Amino acid sequence: HDVRGAAQALPPFGVRVGWQSVYLPRLIKPAPAALSALLWAIHAKLDRIPPPPQPGLTSFALSNDDEFEVPDGFLAAAFYRRLSTRAVRLDILERMETVLADAAKLKKNADEVMTVLVSLLGCSNADALALLNQLGWRRQVRPTKDGDGKEPVPVWERARHARSQKHKRAGKPVKSDSPFALLADLIDID
Repeated sequence: HDVRGAAQALPPFGVRVGWQSVYLPRLIKPAPAALSALLWAIHAKLDRIPPPPQPGLTSFALSNDDEFEVPDGFLAAAFYRRLSTRAVRLDILERMETVLADAAKLKKNADEVMTVLVSLLGCSNADALALLNQLGWRRQVRPTKDGDGKEPVPVWERARHARSQKHKRAGKPVKSDSPFALLADLIDID
C-alpha cells in the first residue's frame, strides 16, 4: 500500500499524480482532449454531443441551460473537472492546489495569491473564491501572536477535514461481481 512509491514510479510513463487528479499531461493538449471527449460522448450514446472546450481555456463557465447540461463524464474525458459553476482543466487545478499549499506554508498574503489564481483561471474573484471554497480552502485573518502592532495578514488555510469529507463514500453500493467488491469490504466507511 505504498502510495508514494506508486506515485513516484508513474512519472517516467508520462503519468502525473497530483493533489486532485491522476492524468496524462500529453493528452490535455487540445486535439487529444477533443478526441477523448468525442469518443466518450459516442460511447455514452449522447443524443446531443457538446462541443469540446475551446483550445487554451484553463477554465470556463458552465451553462445554466435547463434543457442540456454537459455531463461530468464528458468534462472528465476532456480533462476538466466541474467545480462550482465552472469547469477547470486538470493541470490548472493541480497548479492551483500547489500555489495554495505553498502560500499556506509560507503564510503569504491571501489577496496576492488570489490575484495569481484569478490569472490562472481566467475568471472573476467571486468565481475563483467559489472554486477555492469548494476545494476546501478558506481565507483566514489570524491576529499576530507577538503583538508588535502589525496589521494581521489574510492567509489561505485548508478547512479542517476538507480532504476526509471529499473522500467519503458516495453511498453507492458495490456490486458483488465487481472487482472492487473485496476492496470495499476492507475499507472502513464509518
